[in-house]
Amino acid sequence: MSDINEILPTATTVMESTKRIIALAKDKQYKDMTKEVINLGRVTYVNHLKGKYVTVKGKQIPMTLVVIVAVLGLYILSPSCGSDTVEKPAVTTMAKNEVNTYNQDGLKIHDMRKCDQAACGLLENTSSSKVAKMIIPVNFHNEAGEVIYEGGVEASDIEPMTRMKLTVPSEVPFAYFSLGEVTVEK
Repeated sequence: MSDINEILPTATTVMESTKRIIALAKDKQYKDMTKEVINLGRVTYVNHLKGKYVTVKGKQIPMTLVVIVAVLGLYILSPSCGSDTVEKPAVTTMAKNEVNTYNQDGLKIHDMRKCDQAACGLLENTSSSKVAKMIIPVNFHNEAGEVIYEGGVEASDIEPMTRMKLTVPSEVPFAYFSLGEVTVEK
């Protein structure tokens, strides 16, 4: 075991050690990463913090305490640690796509996307029975998320094990769309 008062030889710089820690984290080698973090902390303490003091109003404060307080202060003041402002969550592309699917009783509406001035997608009947009528409403939204137009289509006599293209036109330009409550009559 080494003497705690000796200066540890550092084979790498702090930057190289940090790069190694990040590489180990990306490779999900958490055991080796933890060892590297502990070694970096030990080397930093022995070579740069141990025995060093900051004098404030005649009192000596250990440099280690100053570093710990600074790190905790930065953590507490970071924006992710409690924000007083409440932001409206943006509707992401993934969220828009999740809203635009339907899958019940062998009837599926999927692959919905914006095309020209319409909402396009696929309608499938994967069941073994014929569907008499299906009403598919679509709400068209502006950038602010407000509904600016309501449209829809009606499909009738949908044969079993069939697939068809679905197009719901809009009379006004829109930013995105959402599928409404689908009605099925068997």
